[in-house]
Amino acid sequence: MNPILIFLVAGALAASFTDEKIEAAAAKCCVKKEECCREVIRFGLPVRCRYEKEKELPRIVYNCLQRELFDKEEEKHQRVELDDIVCCQVFLKDQFDPKGRCERICKTAMESPSYSETVKLQRIKECTIVENPRFQCFNQCRALRREGINIEVMRQDEYCNTTSTQHPPLQKKIFRRRWL
Repeated sequence: MNPILIFLVAGALAASFTDEKIEAAAAKCCVKKEECCREVIRFGLPVRCRYEKEKELPRIVYNCLQRELFDKEEEKHQRVELDDIVCCQVFLKDQFDPKGRCERICKTAMESPSYSETVKLQRIKECTIVENPRFQCFNQCRALRREGINIEVMRQDEYCNTTSTQHPPLQKKIFRRRWL
């Protein structure tokens, strides 16, 4: 993604919440950790805030912030749940992403309560400058989870069409032309 576009998306994120809304959400959801929660909201960070001792507390804070920050009318089929983070595994071991950038972007987006579902999916889809065929695997993984299928015990090729995870030769040519 273009650095200017990232800056604009981050700026739009900060501009979309008023100081009052940030304060109210932090006060309601982050008892004794309000300052940390304000930073989580303002900068699109995952919930950490030194909640290490309590395993479920980050999830509770995340869900509370999502409820406070966003309209509750999100469509159920589009809804991105925190547990969908397991679907980020589709980006592992991508020969065209040896440093695992897409997996990191996916996990960060999934754990950031101040991103709307639309922004989360956009960031994951656009983790690379060329078409991201593994994004379809990510969506298929989420769809299977909605059907109650435990993807954690499935192999990736059982829920992801292996032909869609391969970059076609044309994709390589487009990538080379952009940089030449």
